[in-house]
Amino acid sequence: IISATPWCFFCAGAILVEIREIILGRRPEPALGTVDIIAGQLPMISRRGGGRKIVLGGAENPRTGLVWRLFWLLGAAVSVVSILFSYITLGQQDPHVVLIWTGFQFLWLGVRILVYHVTDPVDPMAHRMLVARSWANLAKELKERVLELACGLAQCQMFIHPRGQPQYIEETFAYRKLGSILDGSDPTTLYPLPSPCPSSIALQLTSVVGDTLLSSVMWITGSELTPMDLYDSCIVVFDLPKSTSAASRTIAVPGVRILSGPSESPVDSEYSLGATFIPKGAANCGHGLTWWFWVPCGEGLWVQIRRPTEHRILDSCEGEIRTDAQLSELLASGTLNIGFTAVEEVRTTLELSRKASDVLTELFS
Repeated sequence: IISATPWCFFCAGAILVEIREIILGRRPEPALGTVDIIAGQLPMISRRGGGRKIVLGGAENPRTGLVWRLFWLLGAAVSVVSILFSYITLGQQDPHVVLIWTGFQFLWLGVRILVYHVTDPVDPMAHRMLVARSWANLAKELKERVLELACGLAQCQMFIHPRGQPQYIEETFAYRKLGSILDGSDPTTLYPLPSPCPSSIALQLTSVVGDTLLSSVMWITGSELTPMDLYDSCIVVFDLPKSTSAASRTIAVPGVRILSGPSESPVDSEYSLGATFIPKGAANCGHGLTWWFWVPCGEGLWVQIRRPTEHRILDSCEGEIRTDAQLSELLASGTLNIGFTAVEEVRTTLELSRKASDVLTELFS
């Protein structure tokens, strides 16, 4: 009887589990769970992303739940007590009783090993049907959950980015904040300048959507653009001054940004290294870094913003108005230690920013 106690305990537990499954099977289909999964060859700077699968509302494995763990904990306690009392009782029995008990235990162990070797283990999460749905047929709540996955993927990219995680701490990754920014701002392709055109302008940066989020969204939507293509892409969100005649005081403008830093090459006072161009994707030295933003503000005109990384990026600042010729001269000098050499490359990156911005805006609409 003492040896059979654990078996009776687990047998009763199995019967209760089966009764529960029968009762749940008669109820209507439950709502989607809270577990969302994105799987596939995730995009990285060093490689393009591959195929992807998004599973929304994945059911939680009951074997990882609290009730299941408590059941096994109680079963372990019953088994320990049963073993202790079995040995105490066997010490008071005749030797032939002990041999019979030992032989039965070995026989029972062999039968269990044989059964578990022949039969497949039952996984309650296996063979569950997944129903494919297109983006157009998803409810708004499910679309929001997909975008939350995109924001989470962008945060993962941040930790393996060549620029380093500290350079992205002020960027927008929270889905709700991103949604409120895009819903409350007017998407535009140019920053509005007062007339006549000044040489500089006071700006208020409120948010930046960087390359990690843009590339994550593009990968999820099946775009061919890679994280390396969008390396210098961004969307800059400004608060306009009250004197501006724009329809909304908050605008989101696709732009271009680069992270400039000192060259790691040794400096020789007797030998000039000349212009230095470092291809994108290279690691930075970690100090003396400056974010450079170029936001289009007219035909052949750019708002140039410089923000040292040791200062807050999202703050009031001054933007300098630069022409194509002035920007090309700056890039050709090689003093920024970046890969751009002419304004045409900045324009190419700007077009990619606008394309990613259109996709992001459409998803949040």
